[in-house]
Amino acid sequence: MFVATDRKSSIQFLSFSTAMVKTITPMSGRPFEGLSVSPDGKSILFSQFDEEGSDLMLIENFR
Repeated sequence: MFVATDRKSSIQFLSFSTAMVKTITPMSGRPFEGLSVSPDGKSILFSQFDEEGSDLMLIENFR
């Protein structure tokens, strides 16, 4: 399994025996730091950015 980051990100599976790629699930956010698959192959754990932002603060009379 791998994360494809074309126009839309998705988790995909490459079968070594058939050389075919199958989309497992689309990702709603931008992927972050890979994925893990359970030993039995029934569960996938992945992380993604759902929201990005920053905080800007003005502190007056700071010493």
